[in-house]
Amino acid sequence: MQNTEIDTIFFSDGYNLAKKHLEEEISISNLLDLSKELYASIDALMSAFISRCLREGKTVDCRKGCSICCSQAVLSLPYEVLYLFHYIRENLTDKKIQEIKEITSMKNEVTKDMKVMEFLHYKYPCPLLMKGICIAYKARPMACRTYISSGKEGCIDEYRNPSDMNIFPDLYEFTIRAGRMINEGIGAYLTQKRIFPTEGQIESMLFTAFERQDIFDCWIKGENVFQKRDYSEDEIMYLHN
Repeated sequence: MQNTEIDTIFFSDGYNLAKKHLEEEISISNLLDLSKELYASIDALMSAFISRCLREGKTVDCRKGCSICCSQAVLSLPYEVLYLFHYIRENLTDKKIQEIKEITSMKNEVTKDMKVMEFLHYKYPCPLLMKGICIAYKARPMACRTYISSGKEGCIDEYRNPSDMNIFPDLYEFTIRAGRMINEGIGAYLTQKRIFPTEGQIESMLFTAFERQDIFDCWIKGENVFQKRDYSEDEIMYLHN
């Protein structure tokens, strides 16, 4: 099956999933249910993909305890941040939440004005990574769930040489494309409802959520509260390659 056919299938899956949960009403509760089903589906897909790789003798080097990829840029969407933010507030202690807020603020201050080429290669631990463990693993966004490495050497090489723009980790394209197209399908549905599915750096979006408690209510009402950066054409091409 060609990539275009696969893209169309996953795009439709995302669109139909959004329609299923949001056609009656676009609410915080329905968005949370949407993300819950989305992540259950993508996790099942990732598990099946990894099992197939192993049956075919292909390498999958992602392991519990490895957190190399948790120091790279993560782009997420408002409904993903809503699910993540809800999980943080419902499951973590006030002390942990305060730690996350402080690290989020610090990292956002560093990365908020970076050009695309800079922040995509900038290496600094995610605000949710503590003692080598993601403390919100169950609510991690799509980018984290679909990041599957076929060789840890590539991950290590990229981590150790962040200034080399020509080094990339050895990732499976299928999983990343699947996640991206499902999210694009959901985004297309939201756009039809005049809600902005603006993608942004996770620390920036979390920072905004911590600063404004009404942020998601405003977003649902159609306010473009997660402001998109002004990217140049070169940056847009680099971002989507």
